Amino acid sequence: MKKYYLPRTEAARVIWFKNLKNKIGTYTATLSLPITTVTSVAADCDMYEYAVGQAEARKSDYKNLVDWKDTLSFAPIGTVLSPVPVPEIIAPPMVVPGGVFTRLAALVKTIKGNLNYTTDIGTDLGIIGDEITFDPATLKPILKIKLNTGGHPVIKFKKNKTDRLNLYVDRRDGQGLKFLVTVSTTTYTDMHALPGSASVPPTPGSPSPAPGSGTIATVWDYKGVYVIDDQEVGQVSDLVSVTVGPGIV
Repeated sequence: MKKYYLPRTEAARVIWFKNLKNKIGTYTATLSLPITTVTSVAADCDMYEYAVGQAEARKSDYKNLVDWKDTLSFAPIGTVLSPVPVPEIIAPPMVVPGGVFTRLAALVKTIKGNLNYTTDIGTDLGIIGDEITFDPATLKPILKIKLNTGGHPVIKFKKNKTDRLNLYVDRRDGQGLKFLVTVSTTTYTDMHALPGSASVPPTPGSPSPAPGSGTIATVWDYKGVYVIDDQEVGQVSDLVSVTVGPGIV
């Protein structure tokens, strides 16, 4: 499976964009690209680099001004203030229409559709994503659990390119770990009837009284395993536990 060629971070995208800007002109003849494409890519690159740089600069400007304000407000008597921080104004390059990456996506599609396009060209221009190896056998869910306002457990997890999650529960009622539900979303709320009045939770690992006994809180344990094409795959998650009972939220 191929990963999207465009980097995730803005700083990395600036570097990627500059590579495309510097090299696209090399392939105008091979790929039958008009010269206006080269100038458009260059203008888009310059404006994007400017926008990213200015956004970062404004973050620094804001911090500097807040620090100056705090010194003004709470510094010891006699402190000499530095000059008021003033943002450096840098003139922008030629303004371009919005949607630089929308235009780039269309250009990449055009390039890859050309009869003279090769993977070497794609690699040089940076428009081929890295290969991602997806091995279901290595998948292992990470379950996170909390109680909602009603005291019921809410289990959350990431799907990680799988179809569903088989969830198992041990309510410490002597029945052991049992299948609970197949979850196709990333959140499941266990609405099983809560045990009776809560007091001191049991020692971890010790059996809890049956739900409804009304004497002590109960610990419920959960495990999960991913499902792809109706088959469980990968490794079983680590056990997650939560104490439940009226008054525990």
